[in-house]
Amino acid sequence: SGDGKHINLRYGCGRIMGVLATDTVRIGRLIAKSQTFVLSMNQLSGALEHASYDGIMGLAQPSLAIHGTTPIFDNLNKNRIIPEPVFAFFISSWPQKSSLLMLGGVDHAYHKGALKWVLVTQAHLWQIAVDRISMNKKVIACSGGCQAILDVGSSFLFGPTDIVRSIQRSINPSPLQNEQQLILCNSTMTLPPVIFTINGMDFPMSRKYYIQKVSKDICFITFNGGTEYISPSETWVLGDIFLRAYFTVFDQSKNKIGLAPSV
Repeated sequence: SGDGKHINLRYGCGRIMGVLATDTVRIGRLIAKSQTFVLSMNQLSGALEHASYDGIMGLAQPSLAIHGTTPIFDNLNKNRIIPEPVFAFFISSWPQKSSLLMLGGVDHAYHKGALKWVLVTQAHLWQIAVDRISMNKKVIACSGGCQAILDVGSSFLFGPTDIVRSIQRSINPSPLQNEQQLILCNSTMTLPPVIFTINGMDFPMSRKYYIQKVSKDICFITFNGGTEYISPSETWVLGDIFLRAYFTVFDQSKNKIGLAPSV
């Protein structure tokens, strides 16, 4: 069924326009009855228009939902379809191993060592405080502390444009085709890890995560600018590049995030 209310939703990669509808939604063996969602009628984005997926399932905090609607995760939790208000992501680095979204619990076989917990600092988003970002024992960003949003909907790492440009130059002093993010793959072999220090704990991210292959010889630095449009203070978005390195648990009831190296 549908109530016909028109909706205009903006995403980082574009915008969709549609109407609200309500139906039963099934995810594996989990069934969410009377679930309201948006039926997209128009996508103002090439990324959304030609995407291989059929929809977007938002997992931000319920305070960010369209007024009067209940996100699917909260619907499942409210109706006790899941045992606890926890979800987790394992984003695979290997073609032969599938990525996983876990709803209502955690399979600890997908991470190494104990989960390290960090409190969420912002009510709407899965946002945390970061102490600093360093490389080669030198602070390269977030020198006075900053905020970071963990976002599985973002592919790369995003930060303030001027800081990101400085990081790109330090990684890649001789850019290809005058494009700072393009680098010869054979010159990346000795690059050190980028270390995110969060709540006094170090989370190193090796070059195999922040450098991506474009072709046989050309690689791509996955640091991108633009977060100055999100917040006037230094803010980072840690997308799939970071979440591929770290198995991530989102605990809604305790308002905290658990991180451990992925298997």
